[in-house]
Amino acid sequence: PANHAYMTSLRGADGQPLDGKTYADSEGVAWNGETLFISFERGHRVLGYDIEGCGANARGALVTDFWAGDFGEIGTVDENQGMEALAIRDTGELVIGVEARQLDGAPIGIFNGNEGSMSQRLAAPELTLLVGADYVSGDTDRLYSLFRSYDPIRGNRIAIGVSAVAEDGTIGEMERLAMIGSDVTVDNFEGIAVEPISPTTDRIVIVSDDNFSARQKTLLMVLDYTHSE
Repeated sequence: PANHAYMTSLRGADGQPLDGKTYADSEGVAWNGETLFISFERGHRVLGYDIEGCGANARGALVTDFWAGDFGEIGTVDENQGMEALAIRDTGELVIGVEARQLDGAPIGIFNGNEGSMSQRLAAPELTLLVGADYVSGDTDRLYSLFRSYDPIRGNRIAIGVSAVAEDGTIGEMERLAMIGSDVTVDNFEGIAVEPISPTTDRIVIVSDDNFSARQKTLLMVLDYTHSE
């Protein structure tokens, strides 16, 4: 609604709009009710915005960064395969996932400010790329993950997974909920949001990016997942 919405350029700590692909390649978003967190590729970092206090004038405060592309134990990450997946726990810790493809799964970590590392892995279905995540707290915390891949033979393929998360942040084995291919209309899905709609059902929403291309589509897909309490 017009009286509740505003739109503005993302700003840096200096209050100026972020400019250029290196600085402004935003990918993931997470919201805790007060602060908006946004992850970026190329200039690999997460910025925090005080939306509640500053609205459209909010400046981006650095939360954590890997500017050189060095993600510690997983090494250097290509500028275009950075922090696509971002979610937040009720504890305030950020869940950050890297798109970079690795044989032992997609790198992911739990961060409290600069404290944390990409020390865990999500076993990517058929080596697809991790591009989105969302987090649901409850009797059992659940991390939802979105993967995608493309090749000329099979076209676009999308996978959705869910993992239980222990209180200490240990991510359990991922259950694949869906693998969507050419049997339905799919495209460059890379955004995911999840909302509990009952004690045993979570609603999953994913969205695709048309990349300003006439060959691609902006699509919205909604799925309900029934789990045990």
